[in-house]
Amino acid sequence: MFKRSMIPLLLLVSLATAAIAGPFDQGKTQFSLVVGAGTAFNQNYTVLGAGLDYFVIDGLQLGVDIQAWSGGDRSIQKISPQMRLVLDTGSALQPYLGVFYRKTYIENFEDLESVGGRAGVYLRSGGDYQVGAGYVFENYKNCNNVSFNDCTVSYPELTLSISI
Repeated sequence: MFKRSMIPLLLLVSLATAAIAGPFDQGKTQFSLVVGAGTAFNQNYTVLGAGLDYFVIDGLQLGVDIQAWSGGDRSIQKISPQMRLVLDTGSALQPYLGVFYRKTYIENFEDLESVGGRAGVYLRSGGDYQVGAGYVFENYKNCNNVSFNDCTVSYPELTLSISI
């Protein structure tokens, strides 16, 4: 009889634990959108993209981002598998560090590969939304400065993510 009376209590505790799980906890999925602008080949582009990430353990995120660049003479698509570590500080600000590999497909041009890192901070909203701000460093492999202004780039990033 004691065992049966514990079942509702255990279910209640399990539901309460799931309800207070943070956006960076194991098993959470995160969806992000990219809307912005970029410059390539001395032309301005509109950048649209999306990302899907999964937390394999608390704070460790594996995922992939895709981007489409339009508005210039050449269409550009990027796909980028990545790994990010989000540090739980117990406050609203959650710092992150990450690494990525990126494959860039450029119309009528040789594909590019790059590797990079990022660092920044997420502001937790208290719900399933997070705003992130950080900085990205990217190094293009097999790059020559004849076709590109620089083989190493760095830029700020601003993200809006939804955890489900």
